[in-house]
Amino acid sequence: MESVNKLLQLGFITFFLITLTACAGNPLTYAALTGDTDAISTLLVKGVQVDTKDSYGNTPLILASIRGHTNAVNILLDKGANVNAKDYKGGTPLFMASAGGHAESVQALLAKGADVNLKTDYGATALMAAAKNGHTSVVQALIAARADVKTRTNEGKTALAYALQLGYEQIIQLLRDAGAKE
Repeated sequence: MESVNKLLQLGFITFFLITLTACAGNPLTYAALTGDTDAISTLLVKGVQVDTKDSYGNTPLILASIRGHTNAVNILLDKGANVNAKDYKGGTPLFMASAGGHAESVQALLAKGADVNLKTDYGATALMAAAKNGHTSVVQALIAARADVKTRTNEGKTALAYALQLGYEQIIQLLRDAGAKE
């Protein structure tokens, strides 16, 4: 937090030049990635755009979701971050939090209206990401939020196919109980 205040005190031009080299030129993306809630709050108050993107199309919300920084996720959502923002491959905050098994972040995103069935450019969903990575509690939360258990990737794979391939018995049962078929 102290480093952000020092940067802000240096003046606009110096601040601009320094931040061009940090996290694709935006200190908010770095603060979100590291979960620095004080820095996030300060930068937003100073006028940094909540949905700014890095060179990979990641918004601060996507970056906070990747790392499971739920407090940062909540601050960004409360400040109006796009809950369904997509990166350059179509990954959303919910997809990233699900892939990482960050159940609290998943719940926060769902509570703010994240679309549980959005697909990446490859046709993958948050449910598939959670199933593929063995995150049972996240799979439960996504099913409860009405994730489509029958949807397929561009290659024809389902969440059940990933769970079967990797032997995640609890997830297999959850998906079958929700109507998934082989």
